[in-house]
Amino acid sequence: MGVPLVIRSQNDLLYAYQLSAAYRSPWVFDPDLALRSEPDIWEIIRNEPVVLAELERRNRNVVRPWRVIANRHATKSKNISKGMKDDSKKLAGIVGEGIAYIAEFNAARRRLADAFTIGRTYEFIHWDKRDIALDGLPKMEWYIPERMTNVDRRRIHWVTDWSKGGFIEKIGVHLEMFDSNKYGWFRISNDMRRNLVEYVFTNEEDRVGYGRGTMQALYFAHYCKTVGVKKMSEGMDRYANGIMKIKLDGLRQASTTKTNEDLLAAAKKLAENYRSEHYMVMEEADDVEIQDAPAGALKFSMEFIRYWDETIARLFNGSVRPSGHGSGKTGARAESETQADTSEAYYQDDRRHLDEILERDLVHAFLYHNWHNIVKLGLDEAKPPHFTSDQIKRQDALTELQINKESVLAGAPIMKSEWYETINRTPPDEDEEVISLEDIQAMEIGMEASKDVARESDRDTLRSEEKEDKKEGKKQERRKMERQGESRDVGQKRRKDRRTKEKEARGV
Repeated sequence: MGVPLVIRSQNDLLYAYQLSAAYRSPWVFDPDLALRSEPDIWEIIRNEPVVLAELERRNRNVVRPWRVIANRHATKSKNISKGMKDDSKKLAGIVGEGIAYIAEFNAARRRLADAFTIGRTYEFIHWDKRDIALDGLPKMEWYIPERMTNVDRRRIHWVTDWSKGGFIEKIGVHLEMFDSNKYGWFRISNDMRRNLVEYVFTNEEDRVGYGRGTMQALYFAHYCKTVGVKKMSEGMDRYANGIMKIKLDGLRQASTTKTNEDLLAAAKKLAENYRSEHYMVMEEADDVEIQDAPAGALKFSMEFIRYWDETIARLFNGSVRPSGHGSGKTGARAESETQADTSEAYYQDDRRHLDEILERDLVHAFLYHNWHNIVKLGLDEAKPPHFTSDQIKRQDALTELQINKESVLAGAPIMKSEWYETINRTPPDEDEEVISLEDIQAMEIGMEASKDVARESDRDTLRSEEKEDKKEGKKQERRKMERQGESRDVGQKRRKDRRTKEKEARGV
């Protein structure tokens, strides 16, 4: 029997019938619309420069330095003995040192983090039996995770199970994996699944185990940007040498055996020769003009592409500025900090989710494979440890110091373990020198002075940018006036030439 589906509909019976009707095929297909349109869509999109840059930025911020810490319930509960607290810390130390043996562990975590985009990711854990000492213990034989290899999500799918229960059929599902060597599918056993790290992002009822990433929204943004780039490329090709405007002399047909169609074909040939050879030969009576691209045409195209670049940035990071796509002035420190906070909120949520996945599938797998040693050491009653990544502070150091200082002065108790975890610091040993209130106050003075310098630098930068904008505006105004003057001169000359030709034609 596979893993049962949890029916969350208000009308369970109705939903069960609807679900069974949809699952009459043994395979439960991935409902992702982007994947349905193109099986290799993720590989295509991720090679787009902006997508790749934003993906790398997000993964670098999500995948932070990691630790294995003692179970929080074991360290905070008043009813737990000191010995139990020590056991939980000891178990955390063993697991942490064991996991540290994984080669290129950060790379594996970054691959898992792609679930944010593609909905689900898998890593297979490879174990090795080694005689080693962990956390200061004597040497023992441990099963150590030596590496993790990626499993393409397209190699794993859900298959339905059916069984009779009363007057309706009960529905369950199990996982199958494609074996590329035997070129066939096989059922993933429980033992194999213990070695599989499975990260399903936003698994909703209608996703039936496949998760919901940002791929569908990203696919739409990528498609729109691709259309914009194609149109801009066509426009750049069209306007690279200008658009040729040919005015055929209407009197030429009367003085030649050629028809209007022949004259038009000759004009088209003239334009083709100009484009390929950059010169042309024409009748004296014809008027040929080279037109530049319309004002603002290229700017409009660039703004269109920039809009979708910013949309892609928001999909990955929740904001624009961290990726350098913002169109505003660079001196806006407050705006940058706000957007950085928004991005960090994205990262922090995904970071915690990834930590939970690794705690569930990696930490517990280590305990399962080494349970005989855990029992032998008398740690089988200790609570399982947590896998956690270092968080980036969402406020600056000065704010953090001020909050803690005011809390202590007000008499509010603050646990040292929580305080150190909040500021990403390691608690000092008993013989190490610790920071004092006077030290914090001295730091405040120095940081405030640094902020004053930074604010003054921003004001100087803004004033400089405003001056440059004024200069550029004056230059553009002069160019506009010069172009207008040139246009008037050209128009006057053409009108004069046309009157001269008309007089010659009348024999005046």
